[in-house]
Amino acid sequence: MAVFKCKMCGANLNVDSDKKVCTCEYCGSTQTVPSVHSDRIEGMYERANQFRINYEFDKALSIYELILEEENGDADIYWSVFLCKYGVNYVEDALSGKRIPTINRFQYASVYSDLDYKAAIEKATDEQRAVYEEEVKRIAEIQKTFMEISEKEEPFDVFICYKETDDMGRRAVDSVLANEIYHALDKKGIKTFFSRITLEDKLGVDYEPYIFAALNSAKIMIVLGTKPEFFQAVWVKNEWARFISLIKNGAEKTLIPAFKGMDPYSLPEEFAHLQALDMSKLGFMQDLIRGVEKILGKDKIVNEEVQPVQSQSPQGVEAVNLMAYNFLVLGTYEKANELYEQILNYDSSNLDAYLGEIYVKYQVKNMEELEQKLISTTDKIIAEKEKIPTYACDDKSYQLANQYFVEGYYSKEDIVKTLQFNRAYEQKIDDIELYIKELEQYEKTVFKYYLKFASDEKKSEIHDMMDRVIDEVKKIYDNRVEYEKELIEGRTKAYNVFIDNKFNDIVKKNQQALNTRNVDYLGAVRTIKTSISVYELNSAVNTLKNMGDYEQSGLYIIKGEEKMNTIGNVQSFVAGVSEELLKSNRY
Repeated sequence: MAVFKCKMCGANLNVDSDKKVCTCEYCGSTQTVPSVHSDRIEGMYERANQFRINYEFDKALSIYELILEEENGDADIYWSVFLCKYGVNYVEDALSGKRIPTINRFQYASVYSDLDYKAAIEKATDEQRAVYEEEVKRIAEIQKTFMEISEKEEPFDVFICYKETDDMGRRAVDSVLANEIYHALDKKGIKTFFSRITLEDKLGVDYEPYIFAALNSAKIMIVLGTKPEFFQAVWVKNEWARFISLIKNGAEKTLIPAFKGMDPYSLPEEFAHLQALDMSKLGFMQDLIRGVEKILGKDKIVNEEVQPVQSQSPQGVEAVNLMAYNFLVLGTYEKANELYEQILNYDSSNLDAYLGEIYVKYQVKNMEELEQKLISTTDKIIAEKEKIPTYACDDKSYQLANQYFVEGYYSKEDIVKTLQFNRAYEQKIDDIELYIKELEQYEKTVFKYYLKFASDEKKSEIHDMMDRVIDEVKKIYDNRVEYEKELIEGRTKAYNVFIDNKFNDIVKKNQQALNTRNVDYLGAVRTIKTSISVYELNSAVNTLKNMGDYEQSGLYIIKGEEKMNTIGNVQSFVAGVSEELLKSNRY
């Protein structure tokens, strides 16, 4: 009997080795368990599960991925990876007492489109699949709520990552230092996320959607600490690890480590390639502010009282703009982007340069091409090949196999193999829906700085263009919904016809197997009652064992084995007497 920990409360689960789903007797949560083939893998699984429960999702994820190298067919391991990716843990509801999921690593990508979730569904038994589908429905609802909250949040320039309290629960020195940095940045008009102040009006609500929005919008993260263990604290690492992940995935962001009263070589290994700042050095704050302003450059939030920096040579800017446009037309996007950067370093309100950078990003030459590019992206989403398919309907083969198999005569595997049918189709509506949500934010993201300095007429042009794009993509979405609905209906109908056609054949083979088993049973029973041949009796006993718990097979197996023992003892006795007689005749 394997002993695992409950995914929700961490209590011990006593699970029979052949079970894939169980209920925790402590918290009442129904969950799946893995099929592991060694004590080593079982130990690794429990260690990973403990890390996940303790919110150390990266550590847990690394162990689950090692397990997958050896147990790549187990649905529960894929499900555990999925939980880590979204930072899902379970907390006790104060009213119902039941364990409910929470998301600690929110993502825009739909949980339904996650490859590990799809792998879990594909490899799951019917019983496991029911658990996963119920749980993911609850998680998707939370994700939807978080998304609605995060989309309303204003973007930040800087995110301050630090430990608020020490091991005794008192306010840490790190919090005081973070407070000083926050106010210094705020005076410079740099919009900064500092949880102690930014979230002070969010008491009693889940912080995750607000943290997620800030992590994604901030150009810079300042990670500060006064002790090595403070940098590794669960929630601190959760924030800076996610920020680093965004950088690795191509986001233009910068992480600045800052320390005080500790050896810089004790900073996390992930910071080894970064220039860290010593907060105890004279002039630290000035160096930090200057570095932040330099990194933000054109993106820096400017106080309304401060006028944008104007070029000392308008004619020179115009000439560079024309040169950049020529490179843009020729498709030399990198060179064009360099020139637009130069322009914005002189004139931070130059609309042509901001628009040029947008054209470079999408590799288009004008607004018309940009509009078509944004619309045609939907076609790429549809054309993208899915590694793990979505199924139009439930698989009936296992249900029929459990109903019509005859142990020892007509196996479940044979029935499932007979009922193999392609129920898969490519589900794209979730991805298109996600793209529409992104488009709806483009005026705050892609066109953010262009619109900051644009005239009302220019703002209206962008707004109208985005309305047209979103309308066209929504039409594609509606058409795709109908198309996938027809796909599902057609595939489901074809599958049901296929099952109906195969059903009579399965029933026929089931009846044949039942008849054969009955004949074999009667023959074996007759042999056990009448035969005195050990060979015949052994054959009859094996026949009964092969058919499982059928009629009185268990009783006759015992009788057959007893009879064989009796005959064997008699034969041994006779053989002994004969040997003695032979010996006496010799003399």
